[in-house]
Amino acid sequence: MFEKAKAVLLGAVVVIAVGAALYVGGYWYANRQFSGEKQQLNAQVDAAQAQLSELSSANRLLRARFALYQAAAQLDQRNFGSANTHLHEAAGMLAGAVPGAGVAADFEALRDELAGTNIQVAEDLEAQRARVLDFGRRLDALLPANPEGAPSVASPAPAVAPPGPTTTPTPTPAVEAPAGAGSPAPQ
Repeated sequence: MFEKAKAVLLGAVVVIAVGAALYVGGYWYANRQFSGEKQQLNAQVDAAQAQLSELSSANRLLRARFALYQAAAQLDQRNFGSANTHLHEAAGMLAGAVPGAGVAADFEALRDELAGTNIQVAEDLEAQRARVLDFGRRLDALLPANPEGAPSVASPAPAVAPPGPTTTPTPTPAVEAPAGAGSPAPQ
């Protein structure tokens, strides 16, 4: 009987040892197989985060560009307070943007000038308008490239001549003769 218990105990130990060996082998194989995929996915996540950061910065630059356009438009309408608000909005957008390579000094100078500029109520607004448009030109020069041919802030839209007067003849309504008016009457 002691021999039988010894055999059962030895069999249980062997089964546990084989099960543990299979578990460790499977765990090692799975980790080895998925570690390459994990590294690839981590690289994709890092690339996506870098792209998100770049796009976020580009978005801020384009929003600053749009705010400068709005400031110029508000100046044209003599809405000095709104123009000043849009000018400072552009400065705020530039404060959170990351400049491209090689333009950091010009970028910071533009951002500081925008933040320090206040539009004042004036009769002759041409100097202020020229300054806002100059800010737009300088920002355009700092942008990496115009996306898909977007027009510059400072360059006016191409002028389209209004359509000339049309000489389309207007149709005259046809006058119908009463029934029997055109044919000879029987006598």
